[in-house]
Amino acid sequence: MESLIAWRGDAAGDKLFACSGSDIYDVTTDDPLGSAVYSSAINARWRSTNFANDAGAWAIAVNGANTPQKYDGTSFTDAAITGTAGSITLDDSDLSQVMAHKRRLFFIEGDTLRVWYLPVLAVQGAAELLDLGPIFDLGGQLVAEGTWSLDGGQGMDDMAVFVTSEGQIAVYQGLDPSDADNWSLVGVYNIGKPIGDNSLIKWGSDLAIMTQDGIIPLSQALNKDRTEANKIALTAKIATAFSTAWNSYGDLYGWSGTLYRAAVRWRSSTFHRLNWKRRFSSCSRSSRALGAGLRASTQSAGRQRTTRSTSARRMASISGTSPPRMTGTRSLGT
Repeated sequence: MESLIAWRGDAAGDKLFACSGSDIYDVTTDDPLGSAVYSSAINARWRSTNFANDAGAWAIAVNGANTPQKYDGTSFTDAAITGTAGSITLDDSDLSQVMAHKRRLFFIEGDTLRVWYLPVLAVQGAAELLDLGPIFDLGGQLVAEGTWSLDGGQGMDDMAVFVTSEGQIAVYQGLDPSDADNWSLVGVYNIGKPIGDNSLIKWGSDLAIMTQDGIIPLSQALNKDRTEANKIALTAKIATAFSTAWNSYGDLYGWSGTLYRAAVRWRSSTFHRLNWKRRFSSCSRSSRALGAGLRASTQSAGRQRTTRSTSARRMASISGTSPPRMTGTRSLGT
């Protein structure tokens, strides 16, 4: 299994699909695995997003090899997407990333610096080209895209973010890439090279990006020089372990970040490590409490031994015998 597709649909409940080899399986329940619901995939590395319009709720999925797929709560079907710009003609099976932004679907064309976007609320049909090649002076290819919401919700101030394999980020604001009065480049920024093609992590109102320098909040990365990455990284306290991990496993497919109980979790197919940033203080407090409890228990046990020894001497003085000697080790709490 190399990827998951989630469909968040109607009152009947959500669905979850696991992708392995050429097949996609419904794994919503813990029932025995049934037959594949889709069996024609060239690879299992699907990227997906949820999108809704007047026709229903959809999971839109691409893998850079097959025709894009749309799931409507019942079945997967082709979402044919066409596009032509000058001498460039889109082959929709090359679409490798998808995101929903400002009521549109945006797609990355694999191994290029080209983005294709559909009309408002469309899930298929004719797409327009947004060519980012001229703005990225380090070259490479697009590997990630995301929506950056400055206030934590979806609104007019949301910005589109595009990330290249060479560690450059383009940030755009506006509603319509075809309208120069309603779409503009905020800036192009340099960061560490991203790890994998699923490197963006939603972090409250921010986006965090998983790079060779660590997991960096985008709001900080765009205002700091790369030399300061270790100071602003969410992984700063485990910088050595993180560096060792990506050096050893960075070329493997499957790196991704998930916000989980106030922790950032990053993983590859053979590497799992948790950065419990907010748990460290809790663990520290628990350790101090445990230490205080042990000291209190030891002191209490000492007082009990002293009391027993004193009582024994008093009994001995009354009976004229020597008190018994304390031997061995007594366990705390007994």
